[in-house]
Amino acid sequence: MNWKYVPKSDNRVYTVNRLLALLLLAASAVLFVAAGCRTPAPPSAIAPIVASGFVGNAACADCHATECRSMAATRHAHTLREATRSALGELSPPLGPVPLAGYEIAERNGRFEIARQYPSPEAHPLEYALGSGKTGMTYVSLVGDKLLEAKLSYFPHSHAWETTPGQEIPQEGTTIFGRIRDVTESRRCLSCHAVALSDRATVSAPGFYGVGCESCHGPGKAHVTAMQSGKAGDIHMERLGRLSSTKLNDLCGKCHRTLQQIAIDTPMIEETHRFQPYGLTRSRCREASQGPLSCLLCHNAHQDSSTDRGHYNAVCLDCHSGATQPKRAAHSEFASSIKAGRVCPVNATEKCIDCHMRPKKTFMISTFPGTMVDHHISVPDQRRKP
Repeated sequence: MNWKYVPKSDNRVYTVNRLLALLLLAASAVLFVAAGCRTPAPPSAIAPIVASGFVGNAACADCHATECRSMAATRHAHTLREATRSALGELSPPLGPVPLAGYEIAERNGRFEIARQYPSPEAHPLEYALGSGKTGMTYVSLVGDKLLEAKLSYFPHSHAWETTPGQEIPQEGTTIFGRIRDVTESRRCLSCHAVALSDRATVSAPGFYGVGCESCHGPGKAHVTAMQSGKAGDIHMERLGRLSSTKLNDLCGKCHRTLQQIAIDTPMIEETHRFQPYGLTRSRCREASQGPLSCLLCHNAHQDSSTDRGHYNAVCLDCHSGATQPKRAAHSEFASSIKAGRVCPVNATEKCIDCHMRPKKTFMISTFPGTMVDHHISVPDQRRKP
């Protein structure tokens, strides 16, 4: 649907357009209430998203209730929120000066902002909080269509502020508040935290916040229409279960980074823990398996990552148990070419993750606290150079 301005002097056309807009907003409001959102999104954000074929998670729930309920409880689903006290709750940043930042967190009408008084008063209302709250949360403001990314991120569980990754060294676009990303970077950044963005501005809308169904499956309007009309022969959506492991890893890598996206002349090349598809691609296991080793072999896309190491050991032992063919690959399109992996000479039954995917001692190249498991699967002390 193409929206255009019609002068009010043409009352008949204006009235029809107005009625169409109201009908669209009413339908969208029902969708967002069903999804549990607190406030309706501005029409300027909703209309372009809906017009581009996105329908929101609630439209998927009628047929896929179990997956939708499971996904809605994940950290992925909460990786984008409005920077308001009502949306963040206990994850809200503390008011007052941010240590060593040169600015403070203030609150105006329930919305947070970053502000300073010296050398002259300046404030930027914060639009979004990026991150689920498991580790750090980064706050961004909109400067036109560009994101102003605060230079310090907040860790709600330790009540600490740390340098936002990528801002350890000032670069072009850096201000006292943080770095202003160009429009392309801004949209790429926000698109990994939202189901869809407006095609007219760097904004999303409630009902499309966080990673949702259409983040992986693509716009769902055509699919929903086909299913409602009984045309099950063509679902108008790619069947992800039929994708090769390479394509699945590339799908996850859109946000978690692939081998092709890592700059070899930067410290990123060592961050096989932070960029998991990249680390997995560099693994000898991945090369030797000739196909089945993908992110989804270990992780359920509709749930948070398991913390049970026994779960991951079982995946490893499917290949490395001495059987002639891996169990999980038995029905794979690559089954005829898959070879069983060698049995570990040190421990043939357990502790695969402890030895071959050792936790990193630093979360990122910045000062972010915490650890992440290294997805570069390798033999201890024989890790290959990039």
